[in-house]
Amino acid sequence: MNKSGLYIYNFSELFEILKELEDHTSFHIKHIEEKKDMIYFENLELSDCIVLSQNNLKIPQKDSVLIIEKLPIKFDDLIQKINVFSLKKNFLNKSHQLIKDYTLDTNARELTKNDIKIKLTQKETEIILFLNNVDNDKSINNIQRKVWGHNSKLETHTVETHIYRLRRKILNSFKDSNFILSTDYGYKI
Repeated sequence: MNKSGLYIYNFSELFEILKELEDHTSFHIKHIEEKKDMIYFENLELSDCIVLSQNNLKIPQKDSVLIIEKLPIKFDDLIQKINVFSLKKNFLNKSHQLIKDYTLDTNARELTKNDIKIKLTQKETEIILFLNNVDNDKSINNIQRKVWGHNSKLETHTVETHIYRLRRKILNSFKDSNFILSTDYGYKI
C-alpha cells in the first residue's frame, strides 16, 4: 500500500509520538528539522500529504495537501483534521474514474483528456458510467430502463438523442469518434 506523507517541521516531541504510531496509520511520517531540509521541502511537488509547521511554508494549497500551521494544536483537533482530510481525499479519489484514456469526474460531471475538459449533464455522466460498467453491448431498451427508469415498451428516442449529443460533444472537443460505439446490439464504450 502506498502511504501518504505526514511531514512535521521542528516539533521533535510530536514527531516521536506519531512515529511510534506509524505502523497503525496510513501515513509515512517524516521529521524535517534543518533549514536546508526546509528549503528542499518548500520546492517539492507535494501530493497526498499533511504538513505540520508553525512557519509560513511556500506550498500551494490544493486538495491533496493539508497544511496545519496553527500550532500548538490539541491532539483531538489534529486527529479530526487528519480524518476529515482522509475522508475528503477518499471521496475525491472515488469520484475520478478512468475510462479508456479519459478521466471522468462524477462530482464535477467533467470528462478530461490531455488537459481538455468538457462539462457533462447528469444523464450524460450516467450513460458513460452505465456503458463503462458492463461487459457487453447495451441495447437502447436496457439503457432506457437503467439510466432513465423507463419501461422498455415506451416509444422514445431519448437514448439515441442523448448519445448523439454526447458523441458530438466528445468529437468536437477531443476529436474522438470512437468513445461510444454503435453495434448491432446497442452501444458500448
